[in-house]
Order: sequence, then C-alpha cells, then structure tokens
Amino acid sequence: MDDYTTHLEQVLHVLRLNCFYIKLSKCSFGVDTIDYLGHIISAGELWVDPTKLEAMTAWPTPTTVKQLRGFLGLTGYYRRFVKDYSLIASPLTDLLKKEGFSWSTTAEASFSTLKKAMTEAPVLHLLDFDLPFTIEADASEFGIASAHISAAYGFLYFKHMLYISRDSSVRLDILRELHDAKMAGHPGEKRTFARVAASFYWPGMRSDIH
Repeated sequence: MDDYTTHLEQVLHVLRLNCFYIKLSKCSFGVDTIDYLGHIISAGELWVDPTKLEAMTAWPTPTTVKQLRGFLGLTGYYRRFVKDYSLIASPLTDLLKKEGFSWSTTAEASFSTLKKAMTEAPVLHLLDFDLPFTIEADASEFGIASAHISAAYGFLYFKHMLYISRDSSVRLDILRELHDAKMAGHPGEKRTFARVAASFYWPGMRSDIH
C-alpha cells in the first residue's frame, strides 16, 4: 500500500504540473479489480466482463446478416480467450458473404458452440518470462488455430495478435499455409500480409512476405 500511495502521489503531481484534470467519477482508488473496456482486470489477471458474457449467451438466433455481424463483433472482441475461435466461428463468418446468409444446422451448431466456449473462457495471466514456454500454431484451409503454451499459464499476444518469435520456423509454416492453401487462390503480397497480420505478429513480417 505504501508503494501504491507513492505512485498515486507521483501521478497526481505530474497531472497538476501539466494542468491536466481527471473526472473523479471515472476514477477508482485502492481497489483490487477494475472494469476496463469490457474486461475485468486484477493483479496480473484479465477476464471477460460478466455482463458481456450474459449478453453473448442471451443473444437470440440471428435472422439477418446485421444481427449475425453484431454477434460475431461482440464475441470476436474476446477471441483471445477462446482457443480455435476462427475455426469455431468459420461457418458463421461464411454467412456474411454477399447473398450467403442461409441459417442451417451447421450454423446453429457453430452458434451454440461459440456461446458455450465464451462461458468457459479462461482467466488470462501476464506471461512469466522466468518460466520456459513455447508457441504452437496451426493454419488450415478453414481457419487459424493458435495458442501460447506456458509452463505455468497464459497467452503471449501483441495487440490481439499471437506473437511468433522471429527465430521460429513456425512463421514459415504460417506463410506457406496462408499463401498456398486452396482457398487462398492467388492472394498476392498485400492480401497475404493482411491475412497473416490479422492473427499473428513477428518482427520483420512484411519483409518476410515480400
């Protein structure tokens, strides 16, 4: 608590020196958890806001593309919490194509599975770099499944993208799968970069694709 008080005093002092103001109703002091941008944050932990989970599980079966897009937009915001999110949601994202909306048993199964996966979303922890960890990734014609595996827990992400080590051979496998897969067609440099950058990050990615 002494460190907390010291840091708080330093922050308030800097704000005062630079004539900045904060809204008291937007502030929380001396708390163990805080609600921020649809997440609950505590000491080194992050999980989905329960009210958002309620909204996802109560979402009615979409009857229009707009309703489906809203559901995928909400769940997609929390995709980092769900292993194989893109694979689970693939039948639903296919319905977003022009003139492609036609609800089916496959779509209903995907819809229900995605809801269930959201209710089982884990609590994410900050990565402990003192422990050994590996990164595994798998790309296919239908989606990208990826996960960070630590000796303890957690995922290694950079701005919502799975971080791949610059020295890892996995990045070459990712490029090969996303560029050479049957569904890829002839994507070209820009489209390949967009596909890779949507889910992954590593230093020098653009030059590798080029």
